[in-house]
Amino acid sequence: NHLNMHEEAVFDECFQKLSEQQKRMVDLRYGNGFGFDQIASMIDSTAAAIQRSLSRVREQLRGCIQRRIAEEHS
Repeated sequence: NHLNMHEEAVFDECFQKLSEQQKRMVDLRYGNGFGFDQIASMIDSTAAAIQRSLSRVREQLRGCIQRRIAEEHS
């Protein structure tokens, strides 16, 4: 599932809008492949809280990307 250069640019723009903590969680989970328990211990949280946070982050990114694409096609 590779993104083309434009899609990657849109993703990067949306990713930059995340808080530093959100970026770190995304990087630990998807960049490094750490589990929720591992991430929780690294940032002094619980696995359940990490799961909820990452779910919200994915929704935030999805919404941002969809808005950007809609703006380009209007």
